[in-house]
Amino acid sequence: MTDTGTTETDPFWQEQIALHVANRGKHAAPSACGTCRGRTANGETVEHDGCARKATLIEAPDMPNWELLIEMTEQEKADLPARFHIPHFDDCGKPNVWLCAVCWGDGWVTGWPCATAMKHGTKVFTPQHDTEREQKQQQDEVTRLRAEVAELHTKLAVREQQLTDMDAAVIA
Repeated sequence: MTDTGTTETDPFWQEQIALHVANRGKHAAPSACGTCRGRTANGETVEHDGCARKATLIEAPDMPNWELLIEMTEQEKADLPARFHIPHFDDCGKPNVWLCAVCWGDGWVTGWPCATAMKHGTKVFTPQHDTEREQKQQQDEVTRLRAEVAELHTKLAVREQQLTDMDAAVIA
């Protein structure tokens, strides 16, 4: 039996780790110092770890705002799509904790990952195009419903006018 090696001894993994380390910090954060911005402009890595660009967690574009969330029941929040159940860091309390961005209410919070994030783990962080497609579908549905409401208002106005005309005819 041949030893395939471990991460520490396998040359393939050593090469992969070296590539990762070499590419780490090739992008400076907007708040990076001038030295690090200059180094990344020349294709080098940042000199200070604090100047490296960090990953940013953003909410889905169609994420319900807090005004909608406070009106929802706990079950309605749990039933929201998994992409809304992202971590939110709460540094106000002691100890600081990661909470679910939607699983909270008046006097209660849920740590992240919440039950929905655990159940649908692969769908929590969805590609942006999926989120944008769903948002467009929701906007199309809202547009269709608004047109339907406008049509019903028009029919109602016509019916009210007919009734007014009938009343005038009866009085005459």
